[in-house]
Amino acid sequence: DSEQAVRARYSQAARTKEPALCCPVNYEPNYLEAIPQEILERDYGCGNPTPFLQPGDTVLDLGSGAGKI
Repeated sequence: DSEQAVRARYSQAARTKEPALCCPVNYEPNYLEAIPQEILERDYGCGNPTPFLQPGDTVLDLGSGAGKI
């Protein structure tokens, strides 16, 4: 099923670095300074929505990132 396929894909990525698991992200460098390089190399996030937020917007954080922002 779909859930198992996603779990398997990301479980493998957590064990072995994959350069293009998801989509590219371009976080501001000052956000990344406190995160160990090993973690940065395994970040498979899908973008940084914060520059596009407007007052009153709601963000659902599914906890799948390294907590960069």
